[in-house]
Order: sequence, then structure tokens, then C-alpha cells
Amino acid sequence: MGKTKFNDHWIRITVILVTFLIISGFLVSQALTKRINHDENQYIACAELIKDGYVPYHDFYYHHLPYLPYIYAGLFCFTSHLVLSARLFSVFCVLIYLLLIYLLIVKRFELLSKTKAVFFSLSALFLIISTQIFRFSATLSWSHDFPVMLIVLAFFLFEKFFKITKIFCFFLLGC
Repeated sequence: MGKTKFNDHWIRITVILVTFLIISGFLVSQALTKRINHDENQYIACAELIKDGYVPYHDFYYHHLPYLPYIYAGLFCFTSHLVLSARLFSVFCVLIYLLLIYLLIVKRFELLSKTKAVFFSLSALFLIISTQIFRFSATLSWSHDFPVMLIVLAFFLFEKFFKITKIFCFFLLGC
């Protein structure tokens, strides 16, 4: 009986890893094949100016908060492939928030069984990545993926530290 639980555990881990590898491949291919959007240039150009020593609002006009261009400017110090590095950072952010969503759902459904929890979590991820808005907005180098990652991370940490057990509390959080 112990051997079966051991095998089930490794099968679940293998399924999870293969699923995240498939999602990663999908996201990277999506990032590499999308045409450059007209909104991406403002983030990339601002990051290039920041890298060259200019300051937003003081040296040039910029009508967004500059947190993302500062991150991009740090990435641009290591590569000359501006769009590629910015989009790969977006892919990284998407993978992180999908992983956090996966962990949240697994935690909620693990009372049923670990296999069902993994199934429900992976099903939810595939539902998320199959939506039209996700396919349109994810992996572009604009200000969607990084803030969503931070919001999901904040929710994950809030749930982890305060041990919310009642579903009513989630409605109070605005989710």
C-alpha cells in the first residue's frame, strides 16, 4: 500500500511538471510570435531612456507609473534584445501568477483528494490560458502581467498568513 502512495505522488509531480512545461512553451511561443503592439513602445522606449540616465517626468514625458520601465531598464543592461527580454519578463510574471493560482486552488480542494485537487487546479489553469483576453494580453511587454502577478502574490500571502477558512471571507476581499 505504501508503494502505491509513493507512485501516486510521483505521478502527480510528473503531471504537474509536464503541464507547466507545456504552458511555458505555449507562453514563450506566444511571446515570440506576436506582432509588436503599438502600446509596447512606450514602456520599452522609457526603459531605454532610463538605462541611458534619463529620469521620467523630469527629462521626458511619461504618463504611467515608472515601476515597469525601471525593471526593464535593469534587464536592458544585460542584453541588447529589448523586446525579447521585456516579453520574457512578462512570460516569467505569467508563470509565477499561474503557479500561485495553482497553489491556491490545490490548497482549497486538497480535502477531497490530492489527485482531484491537482485535476481541478490544472483544469482552472487551462481555462485561464484558453480565454481570449489572456491570449491577447499575456506576454506583451506592457503593464498587465507584472501587476497581476503582484495582486495574486498579495492574495496568496494574505491567505497564507491569515489562514482564511471560510468562503465568505473571500467575498470580503473582493475576489
